[in-house]
Amino acid sequence: MSMSIAPRWHRSAWKVSALAVCLFLAVLTVAGAPGTGPWAEAAGLPPAFSRAVAEEVIGAMVDAVVRGDKAAFLAQVDPAAATSDNLSEFSEENQKVFSLGIQWQVTGVTTDPPQATVLLAGVGWSQRSLISFTSSRGRWVIQDSRPAPAVPESDYQLDVTLHPEEQTIEVAGSYTFDLDYPVASLGLVVSGRLKFTNLSVDGRDLLADFPTTTINGAAVVPLAADEAGRRTVTFRSAGSIAEPDNHGRYLSYIGPEGVFVPQASWYPRLSMSSPGTRATARVTFHVPAGWSVACVGKEESAVDGPSGRTVTFLTDSVDAIGFTAGPYRRLTSEGPVPVSVLTLPANGGNPNKVLAMIHDVLRVEQELLGPYPFPTLTSAEEPENTGSCYAVPGLLIMAPQSGGGVYDKFIAHELAHQWLCFQVQPAGSEGKWWLVEGLANYVAALYFEKKQGPEGLRATLGRLADQYRTTKEKSSEAEPNLLVPKSSSLLAEAVIYYKGAWVFHQLRLFMGDGAFFSLLKGVVSRYSGKQMDLNDFLAMVTEKGGPDATEFLKTWLTKVGPLDVTLEDVKQGRSADGNYETTFRLVGCGDLPAPPTPVRIDYYGGALRTVVRPGIPFTAATPGVVWRMEVDPDHEVWDVDRKNNLLVLHLQPRIRLVILLGGVAALILVAASLALRRWRRETST
Repeated sequence: MSMSIAPRWHRSAWKVSALAVCLFLAVLTVAGAPGTGPWAEAAGLPPAFSRAVAEEVIGAMVDAVVRGDKAAFLAQVDPAAATSDNLSEFSEENQKVFSLGIQWQVTGVTTDPPQATVLLAGVGWSQRSLISFTSSRGRWVIQDSRPAPAVPESDYQLDVTLHPEEQTIEVAGSYTFDLDYPVASLGLVVSGRLKFTNLSVDGRDLLADFPTTTINGAAVVPLAADEAGRRTVTFRSAGSIAEPDNHGRYLSYIGPEGVFVPQASWYPRLSMSSPGTRATARVTFHVPAGWSVACVGKEESAVDGPSGRTVTFLTDSVDAIGFTAGPYRRLTSEGPVPVSVLTLPANGGNPNKVLAMIHDVLRVEQELLGPYPFPTLTSAEEPENTGSCYAVPGLLIMAPQSGGGVYDKFIAHELAHQWLCFQVQPAGSEGKWWLVEGLANYVAALYFEKKQGPEGLRATLGRLADQYRTTKEKSSEAEPNLLVPKSSSLLAEAVIYYKGAWVFHQLRLFMGDGAFFSLLKGVVSRYSGKQMDLNDFLAMVTEKGGPDATEFLKTWLTKVGPLDVTLEDVKQGRSADGNYETTFRLVGCGDLPAPPTPVRIDYYGGALRTVVRPGIPFTAATPGVVWRMEVDPDHEVWDVDRKNNLLVLHLQPRIRLVILLGGVAALILVAASLALRRWRRETST
């Protein structure tokens, strides 16, 4: 997904967006700085703007950040921008980001006006920005930074031949794009794993410029377009797509068991295209006889021939054409949303059970998020049994069925992405993956709450907390906050997926159910078909829950420390009307703020439950003396120490009666024992 890094020097919200500022500064320095650079000229006029100028300045900036040299960093920044106090957190925040590994390329340059399109990428994210330049004191300096405009694409024709036994894929095709202005150079993003035998634009061969380095597994091939107008890309490639990630899990796979490709790097895309690009694409697959294909979009035809089967799909989601293929059994149900389930007989799954689960989850998530955003829904098993599940528009690529209670959790998570990844497209770098994966996990927890009541929510959140603690205990690294990129480490993923879901529940406790569920539907409604970054989401939180809710959430996103909730200053007395009064304060200890927390109060003759805001004295009026109090009885708060959540003030009457009767019984037994001994002595003499 592309991300905006436009300057926001005047906004106080920057303090919760230090990473976004870092990325902005990264592209800000493309222009160079006064007094530096080999192209300095005594005449005070800058040299011709070029890719080399941009690349050298960016390289100097990256080196300065890696070394933690603030002076060298500021030397690359326009002095007018460098006066901002937003640079005060340079050392801590910027180095955090760059330490994860930053890659960058200038993918587009224009000379009139002087502009450069810059691709920045780190672990689990990438970002494109358009930088405008002006001359100042003999150097090129930044004038403006904004999201790179998308280049309109159309008429995709993809022809895919699968060779499962050889574990290879062949892809041939073409598409067009329209340039509104001349571009001295831009780029085609292609897989670094496939070997291209043809890659050209309007017949101009690009293979000679194919790079040896990649960004996030993709290569950027430079492309010149000296005139505005329509261009046609043609290509042919072949190779393996079996690609494990840095944890050894396969991101895509091809073999005799089947094929799954949830990623979109198997066909070339323009570096200036944007997430959510809508352009008609016809994708034709050639697969072995007896195989079926599930792909993004609608199946147009399926024809059996002597050498296998040919299946064609139509789609308008060209930035995420994922697919899976294999010897599937298909089960389809009609309705407002037609649902198909594809299972592999070798896995022994129950397609009827999976179909019922999908309908159940779909019903609940539509209640939570709004109408399902695509015309059909297909779930297909991935053949390698990696244990991973993926979502692309209209398609769930699922691990083989492994039991009802676990499997519907996977379905609920991946189905939530149809709204919270594809209908609403994530942007930015800070908090992006928390909004995608943490929220999908919490929506899955809400499904179990709808299905099983409070106990379903409690069990799901408890399981997530256990997974987080297990991962943290095995890790030797320091825990990151929730702004971290997704795949930087297993602990980072645990923070995003597991603790991240809990943070949404803490926000719900703070806002209240009405405002929180209005927030979920409001996000989907307002940003349907659009990009949403963390600042957009925070603005929605302010709108629905007020500025206090936003500040509460910001702390949870940026702080790592623990939270311990307990009771203090407990006092008991009588009121004028004869009722008993118990006054206390709920206190949250640690770096994280406590949300309004449920408290159970047991008194002689009954019990009551109430929600208490931390730090504010609270008085509970009861008809009987309070004998027991329990903080967070249903384990809804992210509390590190629950041993101090229970406070016993008095023994309950029935317990006192049991103790009294037990004491009397003990005295009787002692007396009987003494009498028996005396009788034995007397009879023995």
